[in-house]
Amino acid sequence: MLMSIGKLRLGIREEQIKRVYKKSEFKRVKLKLTKHDQKIIRIQKKLKQERLNKEFLGSARIGAARSIRNLLLLGAKLTAKDEYGGTALMAAAESGNVPTVAALLNADVNVNARDEDGWNALMIAASAGHGRIVMALLLAGSHLNARNSCGETALEIAMVDGQRHVAKILRDAGAEE
Repeated sequence: MLMSIGKLRLGIREEQIKRVYKKSEFKRVKLKLTKHDQKIIRIQKKLKQERLNKEFLGSARIGAARSIRNLLLLGAKLTAKDEYGGTALMAAAESGNVPTVAALLNADVNVNARDEDGWNALMIAASAGHGRIVMALLLAGSHLNARNSCGETALEIAMVDGQRHVAKILRDAGAEE
């Protein structure tokens, strides 16, 4: 008899299926998986992880703090990055959602992670003018004078983008000009 589990087909006899319910016999059935079947299972797990990470980044982008906590419990990776190297913290910092940023910081996300252009969450929050998020990132240990690939600091970015209130916060925290 051919048994299907999702998209996976296994050649397992009917007697073995009945034994699955006995814990002592479970290992015998599991050993019947071929290398190809095991590879398919690994691919399915990888795809599930990719979906979780994509959902995690999307939840950060729209500011769904509760979803973020749930996705982390389901196994989403704090280190997940989008196609440009951006993290969930960067997406939340850009959107300006303080509860989402707080949820990520409470989960011990890397506050100094950088995207492919060398930007970190502090630079993104400074550019967008989110003063409360800038303060939260500084309290969490974000590098104040870090430079992106163009050599700009968060303070310089805030000044160029006209975010005077954020520039003041960064100066008061000790940013170099």
